[in-house]
Amino acid sequence: MFKKTIFAFLCFITLEASAQKLVRTFYDEQKLKIREVYPEVNGVGQGEYKLYYEEGSLAVVGQLESGMKEGVFVDFFPGTKDTLRVISYSQNNREGPSKTYYPSGTVSQELSFRDNLIDGEVITYFENGKIRQRTFFERNLPQGLSYDYDTLGNLLEKSNFDRGLLDGTKEQYYQGGELMAKISYEKGKLEGEHLQYYPDGSLKSKFKHKNGYQEGETVSYFPNGQLARIGKYKNREADGIFKSYHENGKLAEQALYKRGMPVGTIQSFYESGAKREIVKHDSSGKLTQITAYYETGELQQEIFYLNGQEEGETIRYFQNGQVQEIIPYHKGRMEGTYKLFDETGKLLTERFFHEGKELSTRNPEKEEIIHK
Repeated sequence: MFKKTIFAFLCFITLEASAQKLVRTFYDEQKLKIREVYPEVNGVGQGEYKLYYEEGSLAVVGQLESGMKEGVFVDFFPGTKDTLRVISYSQNNREGPSKTYYPSGTVSQELSFRDNLIDGEVITYFENGKIRQRTFFERNLPQGLSYDYDTLGNLLEKSNFDRGLLDGTKEQYYQGGELMAKISYEKGKLEGEHLQYYPDGSLKSKFKHKNGYQEGETVSYFPNGQLARIGKYKNREADGIFKSYHENGKLAEQALYKRGMPVGTIQSFYESGAKREIVKHDSSGKLTQITAYYETGELQQEIFYLNGQEEGETIRYFQNGQVQEIIPYHKGRMEGTYKLFDETGKLLTERFFHEGKELSTRNPEKEEIIHK
């Protein structure tokens, strides 16, 4: 919160004939912006210490003893006399309880230090006074249980730490208190089973992690218990057949993956079972063609790809079979003449493109060309 000192110059003012002096340091070379003020006895800081923000308002006040911070230090919000933080020191080390505040004056965090390290329970609050998080620390690292809450006081998450790393089971909850998920960790990495639940307690999905990555079978379900999706991961990547289903149990999509890349043809279906879309890939997993259908079986659109980019004419159809649009592509950008038709086959508009930029538009009815 404190701005870095650019220049620090000491200006010594003799207070008495003794060795006591008032030390001042500055932010600027001209010595106009005071940074610190504190008394010095025999060359050692002794007495009230004040630190200022560069704009001039008081930032910190406390006491020095034998050149070290001792007792209570108070931080202030910039430009105000409102307390930002209260922290205790012993021989220049943070020691004992500390509190941080919101500008409104309500406590935002409580914690304790031991030997200059955070030790014990750290409690963070919402501005309405409700607890936001409770975490236990040992020697500056989270250790043991940690709890997260919403603004109403409902538990949202419970985690366990070991030497600052997530370890064991993390549990997440809905606002009503129902279990949302159970996630396993080991030494900070996802490891083991990951379970998700619907608010009624029924299983939503289950899969596993190994060394931080998904491994093995992954399964998800609809709220009615019907299978929604199933597949497998191998060496961190999707591998094998993945199937998705509609809630009525009918197949929605089937795809084959190898080393995380789609292989061959992916087919998807309407809830009625009718063919919806066919997506084709080359041997490297890049798209080569997408063909879509209306639920009644008529062709809806065809898109062609080369090296994973649109290439050639993309054609969209009305359900009556008439062409709706012809969209020309080259290397993923529109190139050539775009055409738009109505359901009777009448040409409505022509637009001319080069390297993705529209050059002109033609209205066939008016025989009018508008240049861009």
